[in-house]
Amino acid sequence: MNTTLARSLGWIAFGAAVSLAACNSNNSSTNPSTYPNCTAPGSFQAIYPINGSTNVPDSTQVVYVASSVALGSQYQNAVLPPGGYLQSGNQFSQVPLSQVPTPRATPGFANPIYYQTAVGTLSSASTWTFYLNNTNSNCQPVQYLQFTTQ
Repeated sequence: MNTTLARSLGWIAFGAAVSLAACNSNNSSTNPSTYPNCTAPGSFQAIYPINGSTNVPDSTQVVYVASSVALGSQYQNAVLPPGGYLQSGNQFSQVPLSQVPTPRATPGFANPIYYQTAVGTLSSASTWTFYLNNTNSNCQPVQYLQFTTQ
């Protein structure tokens, strides 16, 4: 099976997984596919908005993360809009801590490297979910952030 076909099948399987999870009343994030979950190359944490936040300004167009190691260009953000389908997003770009808005989470590991990724326009009073994807692997993107806009 060629790599492009395998990746396409992976995204189709992920779409099915997201649909099944959306139907589950306890919001389980199990992976029913035969592909493993994607993983970060080291410790990885959303820092702004803080995971689980409510009343996040809908003017937010960038999310920030911290990683214990440099993220290669194969790591990409994926966005699940409210009531929608998973959409591939942008790569992560390194930024200084001074660029990360407050309030922000403090990474639970030493010597974090900070990154941002553009997420576009967010609708108000909606829950948004973000996934880490590794475009060089046949893996299912894994959730790293969820918040609700004002």
